[in-house]
Amino acid sequence: MTHFQAMPMFKEQKRYHELVDPLIKTEYPAKALNQVVAMAAMCLQEEDSVRPLMADVVMTLGFLTSMPPDPPAPAAPPAVTEPKKEKGSDHSDSSSESSDDEGNEEEEEEEEEEADDQ
Repeated sequence: MTHFQAMPMFKEQKRYHELVDPLIKTEYPAKALNQVVAMAAMCLQEEDSVRPLMADVVMTLGFLTSMPPDPPAPAAPPAVTEPKKEKGSDHSDSSSESSDDEGNEEEEEEEEEEADDQ
């Protein structure tokens, strides 16, 4: 890849991984990749007076290579499932019922709990 191909990718962080050698895969810290891309962008400046000194590049790369790779991404959390309705509780949601029925619902729930305890 030439610097002409790489330069547009410097502006889009989500494309940084395209700049990485495929043999490396994902075995690098994301923060280090961001810093390497920033360093590469500075090295490619047209005006030589704004480019970093080679000693600074070497020091930065040495520091970045000593960083441990990011830990593997955690497994996806288990899917959230709807709680199963208990037997005998096929009454609809109480949000559409009047406030007079709220007391009755509490009594029904208490009766169901007592039945479950037996």
